[in-house]
Amino acid sequence: MSLAVLGALVVLCSTAYADPQATRAGLEIRRILGVAQGTIRIAKDPRDDALYILRQDGAIERIDLATAERVPAYSHRDHGIRSGFTGFAIGPDGAFYLASNRHGPRDSGQFALVRGVLLNDDTRQWEPLNPDDLPADVPIDEILAATVFGRDPTTNTRYALKPNGDITLVPKGTVYTAADHGLSRPSALFIDDAGTFYVLKRIDLSGYNIATITKGEVDPTSGERTWFTLAETAPYERCDCIYNHEVNGLVVSPDNRSLFINSGSRTDHGEIQDGNGLFPGLRETALTAIVLRVPTDARDLVLPNDRYALLDRGFLFAEGLRNAYDLAFAPNGDLFATENGPGRDMPEELNWLRQGHHYGFPWRMGIDDTPQQFPDYDPATDFLLSPLSTAVREGYYHNDPSYPPPP
Repeated sequence: MSLAVLGALVVLCSTAYADPQATRAGLEIRRILGVAQGTIRIAKDPRDDALYILRQDGAIERIDLATAERVPAYSHRDHGIRSGFTGFAIGPDGAFYLASNRHGPRDSGQFALVRGVLLNDDTRQWEPLNPDDLPADVPIDEILAATVFGRDPTTNTRYALKPNGDITLVPKGTVYTAADHGLSRPSALFIDDAGTFYVLKRIDLSGYNIATITKGEVDPTSGERTWFTLAETAPYERCDCIYNHEVNGLVVSPDNRSLFINSGSRTDHGEIQDGNGLFPGLRETALTAIVLRVPTDARDLVLPNDRYALLDRGFLFAEGLRNAYDLAFAPNGDLFATENGPGRDMPEELNWLRQGHHYGFPWRMGIDDTPQQFPDYDPATDFLLSPLSTAVREGYYHNDPSYPPPP
């Protein structure tokens, strides 16, 4: 290597690691402070340009620019949330918005119920029942107290409900399967005095995510901040992997009328993530890989895990976004978002977000097609797969004939 080339490399390296330099004479760059570990977000109050930081424990601190000190402002005792923080924004009126995520409860109190009425000796007609509008003749208390064993009082025949959904005679002999009654992983079997079968499935939501948007509104008279739930998602399916990006980035529109919310993908690149069989064939859900828009004056909104319901209510703003972790408005009112790329060596994105647009995920990232959507994909010949990538090490890049076609 020549001395000239070596000297050029030294200059490049020293430039890359030098302190930032202002590109205009009217700009000043100075170090304010170092933030502590556990700081996840920083936001500016547009009323006075004060900076605030959000920590993982829920503490919100104000940065005193004059003294370069962090001054405690609020804690979890104020806003009522203890963990799971991912997003923080401040609106034009000084209102605070926090995004947090939590797992659903294991004992949710929710259930699915199917009734099987015997039409003749060989046929039983099965019908799902609405738990919120049960017929008056349904013995719900007895059903909820039932176990996996049931006795038909009209014949004194005993049955057992297996984990795979089969209903068998005791001691053996399958009479109905999950394909008959339609419930996977059912919890209980009850048979009433008329010989009607009821199959119950208790819904465990611990494999689901629930995201909450909490708002801290300032009383203009007293200056006190009141905290309440602006919106919360219905429970939606988590992935048993590291790609639960959840609800995170937030930004308030310049007119203070809308809050934009990023809800990242549950997959790396649209592969099946079935939660160890809990969600067969599932890739993304209605509440993942999207940006939502909700009114800032709402209270206790419920965001359904249903694409068409989100569209009908005007909540679904943009789709096809892997994880638009940060959002910001340009001076002219255009909304932009940065987006994380996948485990494969594909581009990250900077997107101009517009209502109703789809930004490619999972079929395209940057200007590149996701190769797993093609039937002849062979990961062994894909040189953009790094063995250091979690998605690669876990085998998420593979030939995938059932990969859905792009919209």
